Amino acid sequence: MKLAVFYAFARSGGTLINRCIGCIPGNLVLSEVNPHASVVPPEQQAHEWWKLISDEEVDVLRSQTYIQKIRYFSQKAHERQLNLIIRDWPSVNFLGDLLVQDILTPSYVLEQEVYLSHGDFECCSAVITRRAEDVYTSIIKSFAEKVPESFRFLSAEDFGIRYLRYAKSVCKHRIFHYEDICEEPEAQIKELCECLEIQYSASFLEKFKYFRQCTGDSQPAVGSRGFNLDVITRLKSYTDSEYYVDTQKNESCVEANRLLGYG
Repeated sequence: MKLAVFYAFARSGGTLINRCIGCIPGNLVLSEVNPHASVVPPEQQAHEWWKLISDEEVDVLRSQTYIQKIRYFSQKAHERQLNLIIRDWPSVNFLGDLLVQDILTPSYVLEQEVYLSHGDFECCSAVITRRAEDVYTSIIKSFAEKVPESFRFLSAEDFGIRYLRYAKSVCKHRIFHYEDICEEPEAQIKELCECLEIQYSASFLEKFKYFRQCTGDSQPAVGSRGFNLDVITRLKSYTDSEYYVDTQKNESCVEANRLLGYG
């Protein structure tokens, strides 16, 4: 069974991409779902956002395994001639002890890939990346005041170790840079859709800003700089920030950038 999957670390532009491809007719994105934990349960998304399953099906699916759920959603989407797309939540595998209270040690494994492989899915995969400096700075500025206290103590060194392990896990897949997408959105999103083997329409340029069936920056309470953007524009880097400077000097971050295709 074929399935489209894209990976995006926290603060790497994943929500922007989710909105761009999710607003295209024929595409159905399950947003930030992961075998270990999901921002919003996949069965809730399938029911409330996409009307893909009934109330009764939600109750049944709650007790099933992650792979059983994805297989069921895939079948239902196929029946409706829709492309099911998984937007992974890899941050839970690499920052899980900071994000989810009952995770003491992150797995440091791309669990989505492992589970789908064991579930006999044939995946068309892509990765949305952003420079380590911007990712770390955005995490500190965005999360430290809104989620567990531990984010205030995420050093550049600790982040670098985690981000490098993530980079090593995803670098074998097709990589799309957030920065390039913002510079050439039409060409880059078209190429991404071809890579994932999903529907493409240039109408996303106008429709993405209205799309709310996803997690992340699309939620008003998050207060992200990208929430109110009407045009796809690269957000300004905080180059003068101590966090940005610390990351530039960190060897793990430098190596992660290299693996992800940054010069």
